[in-house]
Amino acid sequence: LGRIVLFAGATACIALVFFIDARARQRMFPSRPFSLATPLGMGNWLLVIVGIAQSSSTILLPLVLQVVHDVTPLLVGVTSLINSCAWTTGTFLVAGYVGARERFVLRAGPIMMLVAVTGFLTSIYLSSLSLLLVTCVWSMSRRRAPTTASTRASPSSRALWRELPRDRC
Repeated sequence: LGRIVLFAGATACIALVFFIDARARQRMFPSRPFSLATPLGMGNWLLVIVGIAQSSSTILLPLVLQVVHDVTPLLVGVTSLINSCAWTTGTFLVAGYVGARERFVLRAGPIMMLVAVTGFLTSIYLSSLSLLLVTCVWSMSRRRAPTTASTRASPSSRALWRELPRDRC
C-alpha cells in the first residue's frame, strides 16, 4: 500500500509541474508534451515506453531469474549478453529502413514493446519460467526498431521535424 501511495504521489507531482507550466507566462516545457496528437507527444511516449522496456529487462530480469527461479549467476549473465546482442543486431537490421517500412516500425515498435513488457510482468506474476523465456525472446527480436529507425534523417523524419514548433523545442 505504501508503494502505491508513493507512486500516486509522484504521478500527481509530475502532473502538477505540467499543470503549473501550462499556465506560466514563460513556459519551460513545450505545449502538450504528452499529447498523442502531436509528433513531440508521440516521441515523448516512445521514450517512456523504451525506458520501461529496457529497465524491466536489464534490471528486473536478472533479479527474477536468480531469486524466483534459482538460476545461476552465470546463466543470468548469458541472458544479459543475449539481450545486449539482440539490441545491437536489431539496430543494424533496421538502420536502413526508409519510407513505408520506417513508418511501420515507428508505429508498431512501441506496441510491440508494450506487449513484451506486459508478457514479462505477467510471467513474473505467474512465476512461469517458460512464459518468461518466450517473452524475452519475442521482445529481444522486436524492440529496437522504433528508436533506431527514427534517428535516421529520411525524408519522412525530416517532414516530422518540420512540423514541430521551433519556439517550444
